[in-house]
Amino acid sequence: MKAANRFSSRLNPLPRLSSPPMDFYVPEHERIAVTTMPPATHPTPAALDTPRSPAPQIPVKKSKARLAPSDLTTVEKANYYMKEALKDETPGEVVHLWKLMKRNNLIPNRDSYKLLVRAFAMEGQADEPLQLINEMDENNIQPDLDIYNGLLNCLAEAKQGSSFGIASILLYGVRHGLTPNATSQHLLVLAYVNAGDFRRGWRQVEVMKEKGIQPSAEVFHALLSSSMLRALPRNTIQVVEEMVRLGIKLRKNDVQQVLDICLRNEQLDDLQNFIKHMEASNTPISEKQLTPILVFAGRRANPEFTLQLKEKYVHAGCTRHAAHTAYESLIRSQANAIRFPEAFKTLAEMHKEGLRLRSHASRALVEAMSRDCRVIDDVYVHVEQLQSSEDVEVDPDVMRTYLNLIIEACSQTQQFSKAFDTFAALESFGLKPDVQSFHAVLKGICSVPGHLAAVTQVYDQLAKNDLRPTAETFHHVISAFLVNNELQNGLELLGVARDLEVNVGYDTCAMIVRKMARVQHTELLERAQQAMESLGYRPEYFLPHPAPNSYQPPALESYLSRPRSMPVDLDTLRQRRPY
Repeated sequence: MKAANRFSSRLNPLPRLSSPPMDFYVPEHERIAVTTMPPATHPTPAALDTPRSPAPQIPVKKSKARLAPSDLTTVEKANYYMKEALKDETPGEVVHLWKLMKRNNLIPNRDSYKLLVRAFAMEGQADEPLQLINEMDENNIQPDLDIYNGLLNCLAEAKQGSSFGIASILLYGVRHGLTPNATSQHLLVLAYVNAGDFRRGWRQVEVMKEKGIQPSAEVFHALLSSSMLRALPRNTIQVVEEMVRLGIKLRKNDVQQVLDICLRNEQLDDLQNFIKHMEASNTPISEKQLTPILVFAGRRANPEFTLQLKEKYVHAGCTRHAAHTAYESLIRSQANAIRFPEAFKTLAEMHKEGLRLRSHASRALVEAMSRDCRVIDDVYVHVEQLQSSEDVEVDPDVMRTYLNLIIEACSQTQQFSKAFDTFAALESFGLKPDVQSFHAVLKGICSVPGHLAAVTQVYDQLAKNDLRPTAETFHHVISAFLVNNELQNGLELLGVARDLEVNVGYDTCAMIVRKMARVQHTELLERAQQAMESLGYRPEYFLPHPAPNSYQPPALESYLSRPRSMPVDLDTLRQRRPY
């Protein structure tokens, strides 16, 4: 009876309960409300006659399932499915079908190999296509140009090229008597480039030209990218020259990369040739690209090339900042070529445009003059001739700039008597010295000990000329005090600068702190750090440096007093070196 009751409960299901039994209790907030369905309503005949809008058709993408081995009964059927897989751009499916053919003992024909090679090219594989060469020979498959070009395309599209693979394919084509066509030549160049062999790729381009085959733009862009990747400026310019001759335009990114390679390798000749090719092909060079070229040309002693760039740059309607760079680069190039009359003439033109010589360009001019003391004398004679000439009218500001450069050059070469004579000659020229004139004197004299009186005299004369000292002025004067070991006075000048509301730079404060730490003056070091904090700079805390030759090695007995496992003979050790 118990068994019958158990089976009868399965046949007669229990009625639906409004709440679950206690054995399977569900909280109230998790219970599902029981809803009753509304009664069915039948449409009327009039409602059936009214036309209804068609339901929207939702496209359903059918997923293709992989074929089973039993689906491939013939080679032609397998080739058909492989073509469909290539149309869908699924090369993995082609490889899967190839394995099914091998499992069904189907012998592939020439079309099967063509399709498999195309699939390998899409996947970027290089090793697997080379293994097909021996397999095709074993199956007596006579290759054609499609298979030959497909193998080359695999190496051209591979993630990592192979020069050995290219040689194997070329030997395979020669063995079967295949004559490469134009497509083969293009793919061979791309394969060499992908293998990183620029030399053989360029030689193949020469072979194409001898056969009357014009290389495509893709070939030249690949060669250009290969030469730029390996930073070969000569080869890069060679490719650019050929592209210009054939009328192939460079891409914007290629122009920037070629310029970067020429500037990085400091190849001025290659840079000049590249700019000529750009002008011949009417390819514009932007202002952003010309700026580093001008800066590079300014460091070279080639004023002619810099002048061409400057005229092209300024006449093209560049910005004021770019014109400033063009003038300064030309002045630097002329000074490096020891053509100071031309440099001063360019400086006068620059002043007419309302532009002033910046500090880095002024420093470059001084360095060029300081290479030889005779150059400074020649420049001073030239300035005197300009002053006495009635045909040439020189602006007073320009003349003062000339003399300031000469003063600074004399001061840097420690010709202090000439520097003071040139400084005094400002009045004979009818000019009043400015702050830069005083700085020109101080730059050289402040770094040499024993000239503190002359530095103080220059500083007092600056005040007498009603000129306001700047942060650079205090830097030079404080440096002179520190060089002459006047540490207390050098530190007090920070307070003088603060009283005059001159913001002394961080370099000046750090110079004082380093000097105090070097001489191990603890009191002045603390005061210098406090002054640095009061100016809003982060103080530099230095450990006191040990005095030179103050290290004394410990005595020999201190080493011998350590416990050792073996007995030590003191007399024997003393006779050895270095003890």
